Amino acid sequence: MEEVYSRRRFSWWKILLGLFLALLLAGMIAFVRQIYVYYKAIRAGESNPLFAQQLEASWRSQEQQGTGVIGDLADSNAPAMGPSTAPITIVAFVDYDCPFCQRSHAAWRMLAKDYPEAVRLIVRDFPIPELHPEAVRPSLAARCAQKQGKFWSFHDALYQSMDQRSEEQLIALATRVGLEREAFQRCLTSGETRALVERDVQDGIAAGVSGTPAFFFNGKKIEGAMDRRMFAAVIDYLLKQVFTK
Repeated sequence: MEEVYSRRRFSWWKILLGLFLALLLAGMIAFVRQIYVYYKAIRAGESNPLFAQQLEASWRSQEQQGTGVIGDLADSNAPAMGPSTAPITIVAFVDYDCPFCQRSHAAWRMLAKDYPEAVRLIVRDFPIPELHPEAVRPSLAARCAQKQGKFWSFHDALYQSMDQRSEEQLIALATRVGLEREAFQRCLTSGETRALVERDVQDGIAAGVSGTPAFFFNGKKIEGAMDRRMFAAVIDYLLKQVFTK
């Protein structure tokens, strides 16, 4: 009886060992295959092929779920920079009191210089007063600056002065960047730009924006802070897709 039991135990060990070796071999094959794919991608000019794979996987998932990948978000009333014929349009939904928006701001603004013919930048407002109680006022103020043709200078100044959110402080900030004080003050106190901001918020909600910053690259969403390298990786990937079709 003991001999039979011993043989059975030995058979189970052989089965388990065989399964382990099979799994190990499959893992090694997958690893070697991934290294080969990575090597081919680098030879083809991709600086970070794994990033490209993750990006595609994220966007495919959004498409399957029916969220985050939509059509044109380029409202004609929204502040824009870059040629309308650019192959890549980046729409940014921002909250001027959001620290993650501030963290991304400088890198996002540099895209106009890094890709002057390839990228068009569009700003949409998405203040979240539940998180940032004073967030609506700077959005209204930025649209008032837009009415005087000085949106971008005021937009930049807002991120450089995130502790200045009272009406008086915003008027002083507008004066420093060259806005006509009385016209700006009338615009801000009357709330005449509120409809523009509210429309942006509604469009953002419809597009699946749940937090800021939210960037749409040709209609495909990436949420969260991004640095210059991440922006470049996404743009270079999209440019390759555009020019290899």
